[in-house]
Amino acid sequence: MEKNSDLIKDKSIKKLRDEAEKLAEEALQDMLKSENSSPKPKPKKRDLKSKYKSTQNTLHLIPSPPNTASPNPSNSPSSTPLPNPPSSKFPTESDGSIKFAVTTKKFVKAKKFRGKLYVDFRNYFEKDGSMLPTKKGIALDEGKWEKLKSLMPEINDAVKGLL
Repeated sequence: MEKNSDLIKDKSIKKLRDEAEKLAEEALQDMLKSENSSPKPKPKKRDLKSKYKSTQNTLHLIPSPPNTASPNPSNSPSSTPLPNPPSSKFPTESDGSIKFAVTTKKFVKAKKFRGKLYVDFRNYFEKDGSMLPTKKGIALDEGKWEKLKSLMPEINDAVKGLL
């Protein structure tokens, strides 16, 4: 009797193994078909860097206001002063971020990325006359930034105690 039950177990295990191998083979074939139908090579690191550099030199054009025809001929575009754009009390960059210099090579930058607010503390280096960010730094999301702000009085007191 024991041999019979062992034989049944061996057959059922073999059957399960065969089914698993068949499913794995089908999955592999599906993966190979999908890879062959739409090959998407990963970009090289150099490509990403050149893409980043090219966005740094992009000229951002501001669309002009629509032309409003005036019945008064004395109101020509050359004689009408253009309204000044609203000025911010903070220095803004072309991407809308706000950057503050801590030292000559350390900056704090407030920016929106993918719809979320980040405060970025980062080292920068100079290359070809422009300042570029390094990997050395930290970007705080809105929650971590708020937590750091709430801890500032305690941190300040602790630093004063060490002095």
